[in-house]
Amino acid sequence: MVNICYKNSMKQAKEVDWNSFGDELWNIADIFRSDIVKPTEYLEEFSYLFFLRLFDEQEIYNENVAKELGEEYTPIIPQEYRFFNWACDPRNYARKMGFRTVIDFLDRMFLDLANLPETGNIKIDEDRRIIRKIFSNKTRRMQSDNTAIQVIDRLRILKLPEDEGKRFDALGRGYEFLMYKLGQQGNYGQYFTPRNIVAFMVRLIDPNPGEVILDPAAGTGGFLVKAFEYVKEKIESQISDEAEKEIKIRELKHNLYGIEKAPDVFKLGLMNLRLHGDGSSNFENDDALSGKVQSAYKEKADVIITNPPFGPFNGEPTGNFKYNFKRFETYFIQAIMDMVKPGGRVATVMLEGLLFNENYEGIRRDLVEKFKLEAVFSLPAGVFLPYSAAKTDILVFRRPNKGEKTTDKVLFFNINSDGYELKPTRKPIGNCGKKGDIDECGDLPLALEIYQRFKKGEEIPQTEQYFVVDVEEIRKHDYRLDINVYSKVKKEEENVDPKQLIELMETNLSDAMKRLEELKKILGIGEENE
Repeated sequence: MVNICYKNSMKQAKEVDWNSFGDELWNIADIFRSDIVKPTEYLEEFSYLFFLRLFDEQEIYNENVAKELGEEYTPIIPQEYRFFNWACDPRNYARKMGFRTVIDFLDRMFLDLANLPETGNIKIDEDRRIIRKIFSNKTRRMQSDNTAIQVIDRLRILKLPEDEGKRFDALGRGYEFLMYKLGQQGNYGQYFTPRNIVAFMVRLIDPNPGEVILDPAAGTGGFLVKAFEYVKEKIESQISDEAEKEIKIRELKHNLYGIEKAPDVFKLGLMNLRLHGDGSSNFENDDALSGKVQSAYKEKADVIITNPPFGPFNGEPTGNFKYNFKRFETYFIQAIMDMVKPGGRVATVMLEGLLFNENYEGIRRDLVEKFKLEAVFSLPAGVFLPYSAAKTDILVFRRPNKGEKTTDKVLFFNINSDGYELKPTRKPIGNCGKKGDIDECGDLPLALEIYQRFKKGEEIPQTEQYFVVDVEEIRKHDYRLDINVYSKVKKEEENVDPKQLIELMETNLSDAMKRLEELKKILGIGEENE
C-alpha cells in the first residue's frame, strides 16, 4: 500500500546536497528557539522527531522490498505512530485520535513508544527494545502546537541526499552538522570526533569479523558506526553464501559495545546506531570509570577505538585506579588498558600532556613495559575546532599474548594536515573526502601506508616527518612519547656548535610565537584589546 502522505511529501521536497541539507536541518531545529531556550535541549527535542521521520522512511523502504519479494512486512513502530501516517495534518490527526492538541498527541505517542509491547518475533522485539530505550524517560520541552507543527511540516518535506547509496547516513551526517553548530556555542563538541579522524583510526586498527569492538566513551556512536560499516564490507566481500553472510552480520551487531555516561548524548547515539542498522543493543548509558563497568569489561574487547574526554575530573571515580591524578584522560587510559584482552588492539585519541608531563611517567611506563606500543600519530592543533584547540595524538597499542614481547620499536608520525583547514570552519582542502573517507586528506593516507608497512616489518626510512624509535631510547627519556623529543631535527641539533644552537633556538622560538599569534587570531583571543 502506497503511503499517500509520503508520496505527496516527496513531490514537495527539493533536491539538496549535503551542505544544503545541513543548513536546512539547522534552520528546522532553530524553530524550537521560540519555545525552548537552551540549544542542547532543542537539539534533543528535534532529534526525536528527526529520528521518527527517518525511521519511517526506512520502514517504507523495507515494506516496498518485502512487497517486491512477495513477503509480508510487520512494522516495528505501530501504524498509528508512524511519522508519515500523521505528519501531513498533525492537528486533525490528533483530534481524530481523541486529543485536544498536537502536543497532547505527541506526549502520548512518546509514552507509548517507551512502553512498546513484545510481539514474539525475535527481530522485531530486538528493535522494539531499542525504541523503548530511546523514548524512555523523555522529557517534553516544547510547549506550543504551532512550533511542533512547523517543525513536523519542515521535516516531512526534507529530502535525504544519497551518498554512494548510504541514504540513511543522514542522521549521522545531520548530527555532525548540528553538533558543529552547537560546538561553536560551546555545546556537545566534546562528544564529536571528525569523520576523517574516525575513519583513519578504524583503518589503522583494522577490525575483523568475530571481534568484540568497544568504545568506552562512545558519544553519539561515530566510531561504532564506522567500525560496523568497515567490518560489514569485509563480510560482504569475503562471503558469498547469503545465509552465512546474514549470520556473520548478526554476530557483528552483537559484538559492538559502547558506553556513554551523558543520558541525552546516549540517546543520540542510540538513534544514530539504530538507523545504521548496527549494534545499538549493546550501547549502554553508564560510567566507563565505575567499578561496575570495570568489572564487567575487564579484558573483554578485541578492539577498542575511542576519543575519551579530557580535563579535570571532579569527585572520585568508583573504579579502582593505580594512578589518581583527577584528570579524565589519566583515568580513561588506565580503563582502556584494563578493558583490552590479550592480543587485543587499541587506537585512542589522547591529550598530548599525558605524553610528556613528568607526573604521568608511571602511566607511560606501564603502557610501554606492559603493552606493545606500536605508534604515536601527532595530530595538528585545531583538528577539534571549533570545540577545542587542544593538542592531541593518536596512540596505537596491543596487549601482548602470554609469552609475547612488549614494546620494542615505536613508529612516530607527525601529521601536519588532516585535509581540512585548521580554522573553526574546518572546510575541506582540495578533494579531501570526495573519493573516500580519507582519500586526498592531507597526511592521513601516507600515515596509514607507513603504519601498515611498519606492521609488516618493513624497514621504515628515518625522515623529518616520520621515524622509528627503539624502546631503549624511550626509556632514556623518561618514557616521554611526544614526537619532538625523538625527531630527526632534534638529534641533529646535538651536533651543532653552541652559537648555531642558540641561533636555531631563536628561530624556532620566533616561529612558535608566530604560530601562537595565528592560533589566537583564529580563536578570536585578544581581539577585544586591539
